[in-house]
Amino acid sequence: MSTLGHRGSPRRRLFAGLVFLLPNILGFAAFTLVPLVMSFGIAFTDWDTLRHNIFRRESLRFVGFENFSWLFHHPDFLHYLGNTFFMMLGLPFAIAGSLGAALLLTRVSHRPVARRGAFIVATLLLTGSGLLLRMGGMGQAGVWCIFGVLAAGSLVAGVLTGGSVYRTL
Repeated sequence: MSTLGHRGSPRRRLFAGLVFLLPNILGFAAFTLVPLVMSFGIAFTDWDTLRHNIFRRESLRFVGFENFSWLFHHPDFLHYLGNTFFMMLGLPFAIAGSLGAALLLTRVSHRPVARRGAFIVATLLLTGSGLLLRMGGMGQAGVWCIFGVLAAGSLVAGVLTGGSVYRTL
């Protein structure tokens, strides 16, 4: 006797499957589909962040392909296009590096004390250095430097101690 028998009507099984897919569909709609449609619509208007925001409500003006004409005739267009292609070429390396880091960080370790100690030391050092940079006048750039150091330090500490908590960055 098979344990994979048909339970419930096909409509009920379809509904159950859609309920499980709903979070993915909502995430795709919220973070991919809606921004894509809005970007497409904004590309054909004279939208400006200083004039069209929650504090100033000016109406948008449809300009058609005027934005694209300006873009293609701009003298720096080829430079920007080259930068875009260069960044696209780096994506496979970034993905491969991330995968390699994840593989290194998922090793099993039997040293929980070293893991916790490395995490606490890294947190204290980065918090202190971030505050010093901020008080030293570096401002927002100092905070971004600390985020970069935090990511790199967490990766190194995770590899050295064999912890898997560091991969959540």
